[in-house]
Amino acid sequence: MKRTISIILLIFLVSATALFAQDFFIKQKVHTDAHTVMGQQQPAQDEIQTIWMTDTKLAILGEQHSVIMDFNKKTVTNINHQEKSYTVMNLDQGAPASEQDAQMQQMMKSMMGNIQITVTPTGEQKVINDWKCKKYEQNMTVMGSTVKSDIWAAPEIKPPVSNYNKLHYAAYLMMPGVKSHIDKLQNEFKKIDGMVIKSETIRNVMGQEVKSWSELVEYGKKDAPASAFQVPSGYTQKEHPMGMPQ
Repeated sequence: MKRTISIILLIFLVSATALFAQDFFIKQKVHTDAHTVMGQQQPAQDEIQTIWMTDTKLAILGEQHSVIMDFNKKTVTNINHQEKSYTVMNLDQGAPASEQDAQMQQMMKSMMGNIQITVTPTGEQKVINDWKCKKYEQNMTVMGSTVKSDIWAAPEIKPPVSNYNKLHYAAYLMMPGVKSHIDKLQNEFKKIDGMVIKSETIRNVMGQEVKSWSELVEYGKKDAPASAFQVPSGYTQKEHPMGMPQ
């Protein structure tokens, strides 16, 4: 009898730990077609990304590049695994260090001032990997480039919204001048009900088209390893203009 009670208590404790874990992870496949950037041909790429979310941090861990965001410290760390280097940018940039920096900040803010984004439910539905999904069309214009995405989300999967929504616009937080548009970005991404299972994106950058897609492999609640939010040992910090990542 005591053994049975002990087993029941153990099962309860394990279940409770999983249920109340604050950290959330996502594993996804990411593919980018071959494309040309500034006259240089880039080969097609495939990788597995692991994403960790806590109350205060977000880490997007890839095979070639990783991004770590600390919302308490208000920093973004961009890691280049091929070069074994990293840069750190402060989300609150404060006063510019020079007149040149001030001019650069003003130029970036002016360019970001034209940001436009819409997320539109299409009413289409289909099953992807056993998940019932709804389709959304996302259209964005930012810094003279257009981004069009077909997004399939599963309403039955409810990730931690406060952190998950940040994942949608994490890349844009690294751009000076974008903070004034955060409300606009948040309001549009809130239209997406549930977790994104698959997305297909076409970016038009400087007249060049870049196609990519991502697809959910796994997700769940568990404690994030400390290494998820740390720069690997032996990596060298590099300076970058305006603190922008490489």
